[in-house]
Amino acid sequence: MAKFAKTLVMLVRLIGVTELIIGVLVASAKLQLLAVHMGLGFLLAVCLLLLAILALSARKVGIGIVGLLFAIGIPISGIKQFPLKFGNQLGLVQIVHVVVVLIAIGVAEALNGTIQRSAH
Repeated sequence: MAKFAKTLVMLVRLIGVTELIIGVLVASAKLQLLAVHMGLGFLLAVCLLLLAILALSARKVGIGIVGLLFAIGIPISGIKQFPLKFGNQLGLVQIVHVVVVLIAIGVAEALNGTIQRSAH
């Protein structure tokens, strides 16, 4: 379980950095990257969901529930951006989405730490 959690958090890190770069490009009206951005975003949410399930199975309910909430919050905050506004019209919903994702990456780190400690 601990090795799987470590793999998942490494994926979250990699996808998170990639998503920030692609997100900036998408916000700059590079629409051809939107499908890639959404696909990677859902993959990041699935990794977070799996980490939350691992934490819940280790009886770490509080952080597990937080992880579940953020796994749901990532795609919801992303979908709320439609219809998309690009360029200089960076709206509040886009800022909220970025903040949700950044916090979710931190939650993934916390979930991994909890899982690693419970494995010992």
